[in-house]
Amino acid sequence: MQTNNGQVFTISSSDATAKGQVKVQGFLVLEGSIARLHISPSGVNRIQPRRDQLMKEGVVEKHADGLKFTRDYLFDSPSGAASFVLGQQSIGWTEWKTPQGETLSQVMRLARDEDAPILSESQQAAILEKHELLLADGKLPTTEELEQSYTLFRERFAA
Repeated sequence: MQTNNGQVFTISSSDATAKGQVKVQGFLVLEGSIARLHISPSGVNRIQPRRDQLMKEGVVEKHADGLKFTRDYLFDSPSGAASFVLGQQSIGWTEWKTPQGETLSQVMRLARDEDAPILSESQQAAILEKHELLLADGKLPTTEELEQSYTLFRERFAA
């Protein structure tokens, strides 16, 4: 995962407010963030063990308004961090947002106009040319060879 120059992302709900940053190793929830105290039934098995661990280690403390992070904590992923904070299974790529309302996904992932081609015409031509050269050198299977392999696969593994 790439970083985004210290950009701070937030999650806000009625009972959770957290800030975090993308790091190469994962997603860092910042000190002072408040996680929802209660966990939804769908999240108990995955979230509760981590909460118990972080409470034991003193990373989070129980407060009247939720679980407060006493220091920064690095989660493996934005979704793991969002799930912990919101107390339910969450997709961090859409839950974490900039102050302008852009999702982490919009900021960090490649975005393009859906009508725009993925490759330019010159890139397409270069790929097709390379494909033809590899076929001519016998380094790629022909369409017929691929079809034979697919047929054999379906015969052996079809349900």
